[in-house]
Amino acid sequence: MKAFVFILLVLVSSCDYISCPEWYRRNEKNHAYDGKVVKKFFDSSERGQPRVVLDDGQKYLLDNIKIFNKIEVGDVILKKAGTLQYLLIQGSDTTIFYQQCDGDDIKR
Repeated sequence: MKAFVFILLVLVSSCDYISCPEWYRRNEKNHAYDGKVVKKFFDSSERGQPRVVLDDGQKYLLDNIKIFNKIEVGDVILKKAGTLQYLLIQGSDTTIFYQQCDGDDIKR
C-alpha cells in the first residue's frame, strides 16, 4: 500500500501544472480578435465561465467580470496578436482591459 501511495504522489507531482497567468500567456497571447459581440453568456459546459460570441461565430473566454458585465450586444472587442491587451469599443468610448486571474490583470 505504501508503494502505491508513493507512486501516486510521484505521478501527481510530475503533472505539468501551469499557473493561471501562464496559461493566458501560452494560450491567448498570440490570438487576435476583432468583432462585434452578438451574444454574451455564462457557459454551463465550461464551469460557468463568462463567454462572448463575436460576429465571426466563435465563442471567446472573457475572464474579467467587470468588463463582462459592462459589455452589451453590439459592442466591439479588439485584441491584437502578441499582446494580452483587449479593447472594448462602445460607440465613441474605448476601454482597455486585460484577462484576469483571481481579480488581477494579466498584462505581460
